[in-house]
Amino acid sequence: MPTSDGFETPPASVTWSTAPDGALCARLAGEVDALNRDEVVGDVRARLAAVDAGAVHVDLAELAFCDARTLVVLAGLVDHARSRGVAASLTSVPPHLARILALVTGGAEPPGTTAC
Repeated sequence: MPTSDGFETPPASVTWSTAPDGALCARLAGEVDALNRDEVVGDVRARLAAVDAGAVHVDLAELAFCDARTLVVLAGLVDHARSRGVAASLTSVPPHLARILALVTGGAEPPGTTAC
């Protein structure tokens, strides 16, 4: 568990699978903040960079907490994948994270609802 100045961040995980629609699916779970962001985002970034076609869902349903900066980075990774022709999306975004995501992205696009 990462720690800093007496704070502990519960473990976060990224689990990869194939969704019912055939898309590659990343399920993020736990809590993500400045102490473990690089590890979580690095995993998602590497997998998205390796995909050049098809669809990728980044499912946030099991995230108990995610800081605003991580949400901005994840949204940026999805946008970058889309610019390369990958049908990428943030999916199953819990209401508490959807509100933050709308604030930090200007509400440009509501998250998808496809479940992994």
